[in-house]
Amino acid sequence: MDFYGTIGPACADVKLLQQMVEAGMTGIRMNLSHGPLAAHKDWLVMLHKAGVKKLLIDLQGPELRIGRLPQPLSLTAGQTVRLGVQGIPCPTALVQGVQPGQELLLDDGKLLARVDTIRPNAYTDGEKIAMLNTIEGRIYREILEKTTDFTGEFIPFQEGEEERELTVPVPYTDIYVFYLAAMIDFYNGDSGRYNDTMVLFNQAWEDYAAHYRERHKPKQVNLNGMIPHGRRWR
Repeated sequence: MDFYGTIGPACADVKLLQQMVEAGMTGIRMNLSHGPLAAHKDWLVMLHKAGVKKLLIDLQGPELRIGRLPQPLSLTAGQTVRLGVQGIPCPTALVQGVQPGQELLLDDGKLLARVDTIRPNAYTDGEKIAMLNTIEGRIYREILEKTTDFTGEFIPFQEGEEERELTVPVPYTDIYVFYLAAMIDFYNGDSGRYNDTMVLFNQAWEDYAAHYRERHKPKQVNLNGMIPHGRRWR
């Protein structure tokens, strides 16, 4: 049986990786969802030095990407842009497949911008980031840390980290949108809307949890030692 760890900032160290191998890790998982293999050359060298024999690579899922822009493009609410010829370069499949009225998310959809769109509110980015950290922490505790191959640690988001990668990948990021929207409903005292949004959040949660658990081995619950020796329940 193979036991895989996931390489990340918390374990990107040759000595630490060697300790993981000595503890029984037989391979390492590398997430390439947000960058090519060439961008992780240093990690590959590190794995080789640590004696890691097997490499499991997570590739990016189906996602359409626009071509290179001659210069940065900033969009504002209500602005009209053209996709394809004489516009933003993109795959022909996108131009042919999109339907009138269909929502398109650029840059995976900026989370706080999406939340503000469906729930216009006066809360600061700092307050919404605090809500985000609450659900991120719960994802770590109740889903990720329940599997044998997870070695990461929860690092709270800070303001100014708009480009930082969310833990839950596309297409499961609605888990964040629905949670933040539900919390806004809750703090606004709108119990009816809160209950409706929590139904959507709970479904998004179960969808991602099932997806993750299908791909990662759950930790075994050790019942031995739960009752201290020399003591009895009365």
